[in-house]
Amino acid sequence: MTFAGNETEYAVWVDEATSFKIQYSLPVFHEIDFQVNEGYRRIPHGGVEIGGILYGKSDKNAVSVEAFRPIECEHATGPSFNLSPRDLLQLAASLAAVPSDDELKGLVPIGWFIAHTRSPLRMAERESQLFNQFFPETGAITLLVKPERFQPTRFGFIVRGADKSFKTDVSNSAIILPLPGRAGSSSKGLVPSIPAPAIKTTPQGSKPAEPVQKVEAKPARQENPTVQRESLPDVKPPAKPVEPPPLVLPSVEEIRKRRSEHVRNALLQEKQVPEEAATRPLSNLRRPSHGRLLLALMLAALFGCGVGYWAYLQLPPAEINLRVHKSGPILLVQWAPEQTQNAGYAVLRINNGSALPLTFQQKASGRMEVKQTSDDMKIELIAQHWVRDSRGIVRFISLRP
Repeated sequence: MTFAGNETEYAVWVDEATSFKIQYSLPVFHEIDFQVNEGYRRIPHGGVEIGGILYGKSDKNAVSVEAFRPIECEHATGPSFNLSPRDLLQLAASLAAVPSDDELKGLVPIGWFIAHTRSPLRMAERESQLFNQFFPETGAITLLVKPERFQPTRFGFIVRGADKSFKTDVSNSAIILPLPGRAGSSSKGLVPSIPAPAIKTTPQGSKPAEPVQKVEAKPARQENPTVQRESLPDVKPPAKPVEPPPLVLPSVEEIRKRRSEHVRNALLQEKQVPEEAATRPLSNLRRPSHGRLLLALMLAALFGCGVGYWAYLQLPPAEINLRVHKSGPILLVQWAPEQTQNAGYAVLRINNGSALPLTFQQKASGRMEVKQTSDDMKIELIAQHWVRDSRGIVRFISLRP
């Protein structure tokens, strides 16, 4: 899991408060991203959290992350990354065994990373205690990694200051990784880190603030308004008393008409039937049928299933057919370009070793050259798609006379 050499791509992150600079290898961080997401998808509801030791070089006001090693965790209390006493002894032994590791020659432990799949980018109290115990030096770092279901993985750096203090919440300063190949456009091989998009969340149990309505001030009402009285004309009393008009009784047709209107209004108020149905005879009133609604829902469900199945068929097959050709000390690994050209992330593993991320040209061409290191090599290709992963494994055996 060590990535070194002149062709390694780097990105840089700078703490705005202290100007502390962290330079990190993009292949190393993409491998951390891959392993954290592998654990995240292992079981539902958060997956299995992992952690690891970060190795690199430290300066007065900067560090460089060059490699990492996983921290063994038996997950005695569940899938969260909680180290047991046995795990802590193994961690101390791993930190003491650094000088004897040839792949970490010239590198020192500069911090660790922890996957936060069920919690935000905020260090817990137990994690702060272990950080003080195993990495008490000034400039030691903690990397919190939070995978997202439909968004890029978020990373947060925590740096121990000169006064040994550090902040524990880095949700507002999270970053996402630049894509491989971006560093090649820079003269120094460095690209700046990409700030993660802000996530707007509403605290649980609280309601969003309602918009304040602007109320215009109205003039005060007058308590005693002045009423202008008009002069009334003089009305002279009639000479003779006015006799009331004679009482006219309604006809039979008028009585039937009023009774039918009364019945219709009663139906509209009590049974709440449409006005058109109230005008029809009572024998023609029927309950509304739900058959059409049920049929429409069934057709919509069938259409949705058909569209989903069609989209699933458009994915590349789950198995990748790999072919290996030998050309001197170089092995040419080939596959169908359709398997990787639309994949979000694709890697190649040699003998279950470190993952080699594929560039855009390698994914589009369906070929990659690797150096032959032995006569028996296991080559594995993994391509991540939006629903599933495609894998291909081939074993190359070189026969010698």
